[in-house]
Amino acid sequence: MGRPFTTSQGELLFYHHWSADPPDGWWGPPKRLVERRPHVLGLDYWPGCEGLKVAASEAGLTADAMRPLPASGRLPVVTWTVSDGNLMSGNAGGAHAARWFEDAPEPGDASEPGDAPEPSGRIVETGLQIQRGRGLGLWVRYRGSASMFVVSLNVESQQLEFGTMTWMRDGSSLNLHVEELVDYPLTAGVTYRVRLLIRYAFAEIYVDDQLVRSFVCREELEPSVLGFFSDLADGTFQDPRRWLMTG
Repeated sequence: MGRPFTTSQGELLFYHHWSADPPDGWWGPPKRLVERRPHVLGLDYWPGCEGLKVAASEAGLTADAMRPLPASGRLPVVTWTVSDGNLMSGNAGGAHAARWFEDAPEPGDASEPGDAPEPSGRIVETGLQIQRGRGLGLWVRYRGSASMFVVSLNVESQQLEFGTMTWMRDGSSLNLHVEELVDYPLTAGVTYRVRLLIRYAFAEIYVDDQLVRSFVCREELEPSVLGFFSDLADGTFQDPRRWLMTG
């Protein structure tokens, strides 16, 4: 449920809130209400939402913070390389993932109890370029299981994929069980700016500041356990950055 409103600066925004199984709910971050073309409206990221980022929690990617998930196979199905804050993915015959370990301040690290609300989510931003192959994306683990919520940009099918990632029986690769598809024009070799907001069971994905989907996950997310996904693709996560989310 939502409604448009105009700010004192004359910006036209859209406010909404949404829910999973009651009483779980979340106040959705306001979005800019824009006209994409005559008679077609869209929602864009509102710069005022930068205020959701906890001050001093910004973290870039380091080699020590990136670790591929375990695999039982003798040879990796994806190669991962960190260089100058970027993450390169090399297709070696499968789909796999790497975890971005938490190196931001822990929730509740205020100097005195009650100094600040405990952050309950994360904001992740990265440039994403698929040079060849299928797709790249981001994942967040579910709080109650070893499975993961994933959003992947699939350049082959020209779609964004939303779903659940699980281990294959032999553990050598990962399976993506797609739950929702969104048609989206994607081109190999082009860099897209991807932004993911996560809190509780809710995820919002923006590509180049345009809202693609507000997605209700099948269970609550564990926002401190997240990372990168590569599905039969060579590509680069450019300057990924992460913040704690307040509010």
